[in-house]
Amino acid sequence: MGGPGRCGSGVRMRVTDIQFILINGTDSAAYGDIAWPTTFFGPDYDGISRVAIPEFGSMESPFTVFFNADEKRGDAKVYIGPLNVLPGNAPYNRLTAANRALAARFPFGMAILRKCPAPRRNAR
Repeated sequence: MGGPGRCGSGVRMRVTDIQFILINGTDSAAYGDIAWPTTFFGPDYDGISRVAIPEFGSMESPFTVFFNADEKRGDAKVYIGPLNVLPGNAPYNRLTAANRALAARFPFGMAILRKCPAPRRNAR
């Protein structure tokens, strides 16, 4: 998925059956253990958006992916957060520090990602 800009953008995410790979130029990080919580938006939600949370079992997921984000088919967003420190909450603040470092490595912001065509393979 192309990142902030176009498919040629250095910041992007590759989606496979078992992991999400965040990419920024030559830097990359892979995350698995993906959960697809069906009640993320509440039990009465009936829209087209879907949420995926990597590293779910760790209880410290580094980001959340929104597919069909904002009810727009084909749009996706990567939300890295939380990023704000809470005074007196050391465990939360450790997670926040890790998220800030991840957001610096992979500056998605709230950019819309779109599926890029697969690279062409040489025909033989």
